[in-house]
Amino acid sequence: MYTAFFGLTEAPFSIVPSARFLYLSDRHREALNHLLAGLADGGGFGLLTGEVGTGKTTVLRALLSKLGDDTQVAVVLNPALSAHELLESICDELGLPASPEDSYKRLTDRLYDHLKSNDLAGKQTLLLVDEAQHLLPDVLEQLRLLTNLETDQRKLLKVVLVGQPELQQLLQQPGLRQLAQRITSRYHLLPLTEAEVAAYVRFRLDQVGCAHPVFTPQALKAVAKACHGIPRQINLVCDKAMQMACRDSRYQITPEQIRQASELALGWAVPQPVTSSRTGKMKLGWVIAGILAPSLVAAGYFGGGWLAREQLGIAPQDPAVVAVKPSSAPVSAEMQAADAQSELAQRWQQLLALQPDEREAMQTLYQLWGYDVVPNQANCLSSQRIGLTCQQNKGDLAQLSLINRPAVLPLTVESGETFYAVLYALWPGEAELMLGGERIRVSREWLQTHWQQDYTLMWRPPMGESSSIRYGQQGTRVAWLDQQLNRLLGEPGAASRQFDQHVLDKLRRFQRAQGLYPDGIAGPMTLMVLDTALALPGPTLYQQYRTDAGSEDSPYPVTFLPMPRLATEALPDLTPAGYVAATVTEPMSPESVVHEVSPAGDIVGRQPDSWDLDKLDLSGLSPELASRLHQAIEATDQEDRPSSQTPSLIDAQAVADRAAQLASVSDEDMLTVADLPRQVQKRLPVIDLQTHIYSSSANSRWIKVNGHEAYEGDEIAPGVTLERIESRKVVLNFENTRFEMAALSQWPAG
Repeated sequence: MYTAFFGLTEAPFSIVPSARFLYLSDRHREALNHLLAGLADGGGFGLLTGEVGTGKTTVLRALLSKLGDDTQVAVVLNPALSAHELLESICDELGLPASPEDSYKRLTDRLYDHLKSNDLAGKQTLLLVDEAQHLLPDVLEQLRLLTNLETDQRKLLKVVLVGQPELQQLLQQPGLRQLAQRITSRYHLLPLTEAEVAAYVRFRLDQVGCAHPVFTPQALKAVAKACHGIPRQINLVCDKAMQMACRDSRYQITPEQIRQASELALGWAVPQPVTSSRTGKMKLGWVIAGILAPSLVAAGYFGGGWLAREQLGIAPQDPAVVAVKPSSAPVSAEMQAADAQSELAQRWQQLLALQPDEREAMQTLYQLWGYDVVPNQANCLSSQRIGLTCQQNKGDLAQLSLINRPAVLPLTVESGETFYAVLYALWPGEAELMLGGERIRVSREWLQTHWQQDYTLMWRPPMGESSSIRYGQQGTRVAWLDQQLNRLLGEPGAASRQFDQHVLDKLRRFQRAQGLYPDGIAGPMTLMVLDTALALPGPTLYQQYRTDAGSEDSPYPVTFLPMPRLATEALPDLTPAGYVAATVTEPMSPESVVHEVSPAGDIVGRQPDSWDLDKLDLSGLSPELASRLHQAIEATDQEDRPSSQTPSLIDAQAVADRAAQLASVSDEDMLTVADLPRQVQKRLPVIDLQTHIYSSSANSRWIKVNGHEAYEGDEIAPGVTLERIESRKVVLNFENTRFEMAALSQWPAG
């Protein structure tokens, strides 16, 4: 054995499943997440398919490790059973008595009683069927009938079918369409990519204490090519290669050794080349067949005619005369289509060979906004020159459809390489991309398969500021928000400069209408959707006209389209000559004014150590405390500020002192959730504090509550406001009553 030679604790590439060698690639993790999500939503069936050796059992073992004590699992490893035997096996796995003499009804009733008792005890029951492609149709139908056992809220039995791709074909039979419609989670496990193969091999070696790289990078590439990304074949080839290296006293494995190992380990799966002697025999056979062909044809014709006439009583027909077309006959439509698809594939491969990078995609994005930028300007920072803001986030096509602005998307092809494209247009079932100077149309399914849901886009924030507009703020941005909400919702009246309850209610109505979470905060997502709803200038994904090109039923996923003509101009110059000085009010002397450049390119003046009341952010305070602070600001402004000073400017230290004074007074009456009056507790909604992130910087504090992220000032449940996040607790406000809850606690306590 080679373990002693390489200094290993055990053989790293055994094909026997072991929890120590449980390796989950991105594909395996995605399959696991699909199954877990399918089991959590109350569905009846989950489906996992994949070629032999791709790691379906690995995913199953990971799935079992994720399940807690609240799940009882029954596993059927040999599905070559009758329907009655299947019921017996399930009962055996669940610890229920079963025998061949029991009727279907008795076994089903026994199962139903057990499933109901599990449900009453807060446990779910899961059935895993491996190698499910061997199940007979009537057995699959019996499984479907078992999932009919349900309560008003959920299925009592959840089933996961695991098998080879033939299982998908089996479920396409018309008689099994009812079962196919109940599958809520499907995933087909693909082989590992070249990068994942290298990571898989290194992981196996690390688990057994390998101190040096046994496989060279070139050898790992050879492993990926020889094994086609199949983990089981990787184990066989690597094990054989290490045996050969030990025999030759070599501590590193070369691509040549991988080639030899793959021939030995996978010779049964690789077509063997024809030897020269066999080739000669085949040629001789064809010569003999050519000599005897006329005699055989004549004997077959005349003999067959005699047999038909004498023995079967059938009069033979005269042979049909077939005209042989000359070699110059036109090419068939099928051949023309094949040539066109070949050219299309070649053009696509040439496009990918250019490896369009993110900088090139950002240049295209700027062109869609009407600006031509050089490569070193193709970044998010340059967007400030034209009054735009870069937004980088994760989402899906539904989110991008709602924002309705072009976006840069990173895409990963089958080889594992990543390139960048611009999402240019969206159509029902299709999308258009721009990359490498080409415009292509793909299906949404293809895009979702190759896109990892990261995106970068540009949008125009109101008043040049992209920060959130929240309850308690006031000023021109609040007035702009209220004005646009009035316009979209058909509300009469003048716009309010104060973000009060009336503005909050209108904002939530707009968010609900657009399918957004109604948190009452005009954050970047809400502002971007508002920008789209107002049809403000800028490129959109939904074009007015659709370019007709390509065949909709083409087997190739990519269709090339003509590039649009884009009128562009250079980015605005940032030299000082391009700035416009702002007018400064008379009471401020030139020495007391600090000039700053705004995002729009203007010079604005501010007074040192002063706050602009219009930009004062009171979103971190409760409505009651915000109102009291406004009163304190007005009182301070009347008592302490000279009459000649601009009323909209207040002293920062005075505001901070007054806010600290009010906060300290309020904290004296702080209650815990258990101290709240019983009637208040009855009205208090469910609060589940799931994540608690505290930082010395208030902007970096956040919690996850009831499945959503929340910041100070957010409404986390109906009527409940998050006032403050502290190191080990949170301060909440409900019906003007302030109270605290410990971090990661729940109400009601569970």
